[in-house]
Amino acid sequence: MARLAEKLRERAARASHALDHRIQVLRSKIKNPRQMQMIEKVTFVVAVISLLGLHQLMILAPHYIVTFYLWTMIPLMLIRYVDFHRQKWHYFMIDFCYYVNAVLFYFLIKDPSNSTLFKVVFTWSNGPLLWAIVVWRSGLVFHSLPHITTIYIHLLPAFVTYVIRWIPIDGQDVSSLCSGNACVMHVSDLFGWPIALYLVWQILYLVKTEVLDRKKLQADKDIGTSLRHLIAFYQNHFWGKVVNSLGPQFSILMFVLMQLVYTAVVSIPTALFYQNQLLHLGFILGIIHIDPPHDPIFLIILT
Repeated sequence: MARLAEKLRERAARASHALDHRIQVLRSKIKNPRQMQMIEKVTFVVAVISLLGLHQLMILAPHYIVTFYLWTMIPLMLIRYVDFHRQKWHYFMIDFCYYVNAVLFYFLIKDPSNSTLFKVVFTWSNGPLLWAIVVWRSGLVFHSLPHITTIYIHLLPAFVTYVIRWIPIDGQDVSSLCSGNACVMHVSDLFGWPIALYLVWQILYLVKTEVLDRKKLQADKDIGTSLRHLIAFYQNHFWGKVVNSLGPQFSILMFVLMQLVYTAVVSIPTALFYQNQLLHLGFILGIIHIDPPHDPIFLIILT
């Protein structure tokens, strides 16, 4: 009975925290309705124009996708940090998806001829990141900059790696990365460096949240982290049940193991994508089709 009562108290606390957050967001919109509506309209217009521009780039000049990614990543990340820090969500920015984008950015800027590193970012971008759009239902909401940024973080790396893999840029030596269908991704390419560098991120993440900032996070329950978000909003979801399967005392361990298994499993098909252009393109388009935009009626609100 005591254990049951403790679990009920924990669930009540999580529900209360989630409700408080939603109330704060609603109050903010009520206080500044016109400002929020204008921001959403501007965001909607910019998002639609950007999407159309991205579509045209993919058709007419796909190699410019890389340039588009590089020039838009930094401002979007700065805006996200300011927004997330204000809401005490900035610990989300040390999640794996941001780590993948940072490594991809490094590859593009500093080491674009490193075939090993390219296979790593290819595996991550077309495995864990793309599947996360479906797993966490990260649909495109045109009038919401946070949603647009989330889709950007998870989808654009796949576009970038697709262009690099299959559409060589004029004048660039891509022989070191391999070209065409002659390139093969071996088992060691899937579970060697990609998993090793993933574990580097995981260790750094745990050192940050469970050692260096442990007291800070314990003192302020309003600070958002991936684990707290999962427990608060997905406790009845499959992933939430996995994390809590052995009780609260083992939630961190189960969270780490769950992420590792997920990353390893969804990375397996990327070997096929690396060797077949049609499969690769079909998978990207399939992910977009499975989780389409969530606000088609916003065109009516815009008028």
